[in-house]
Amino acid sequence: IECHRHVFQTLFLAGGSDMAIAHIFITLCILLVEVGSLHNVKLALPRVVRVGDTATLLCQYDLEGAPLYTVKWYRGNHEFYRYTPKESPPGRVFPFEGITVDLSASGAKQVSLVNIPLHMSGVFSCEVSADAPSFSTKYVSDHLTVLDIPDTRPMMIIMDNRYREGEFLTVNCTTDRSHPPRKLTFYINNVPVPNEFVMEWDGGAMLQARLSRSQFSARGEMRLKCVASTLGLYNISSGSVPIWLEQHKLHQGHKTGSHSSADKRCMLLGMVVWMSSCVHFWSSYIEAT
Repeated sequence: IECHRHVFQTLFLAGGSDMAIAHIFITLCILLVEVGSLHNVKLALPRVVRVGDTATLLCQYDLEGAPLYTVKWYRGNHEFYRYTPKESPPGRVFPFEGITVDLSASGAKQVSLVNIPLHMSGVFSCEVSADAPSFSTKYVSDHLTVLDIPDTRPMMIIMDNRYREGEFLTVNCTTDRSHPPRKLTFYINNVPVPNEFVMEWDGGAMLQARLSRSQFSARGEMRLKCVASTLGLYNISSGSVPIWLEQHKLHQGHKTGSHSSADKRCMLLGMVVWMSSCVHFWSSYIEAT
């Protein structure tokens, strides 16, 4: 600003040969501003964090020799932290519900947030301002998403562990509620099962697929698991369990006149569906009250 004022004074007073001096002064002024300008301002933050986690947001910049005036941090349009090196102490926190700043881990190029709540998902920004002579300011933003996901494994219920070739495999997988909802995927021999064989609902999924001999190993074994994932980042497995081709599994205690495997699977399937419906109903009722 001071440089610009001198430029106008020089142009006003200069005349004739003095114009050459004025041009030199203007050129030097422009170079001075350019040398001390603010460049390469970037915001680096974790795109996804879990409820209760600590997150460090980085504001990277290059002052190119100019002194720093201030760095301001925003969530949406609300400023929650400011760093001004000329003040004592340089770090200052502005109240914002849900945001807790760790001053000991925050400074000129970063701010540390602790115990992050779910409602803090949104746009975070940093605004960097250089001091004299440039007084340039730049503003960058990025989005942070907060997840509320349980640490528990998904629970898989299999109707039977012995099947004949051509029979339908029926498996139920459930998981605790999360935000956003978990995606449940079944795997047979570490290969994801196509969606056309899976029925999904909030917190659960059911697999029904006809089995072929090619899905089993030479000794008649197949491995099955259910994986719960959130945004493709947080994955947790039920654990892999074996399914056997019936002629490769010894039948112990089989009695004539007992229910067939298919009959027992149908009865178990009905029980599982009924239990899942009850759990879903009571969960919805508790949330509503």
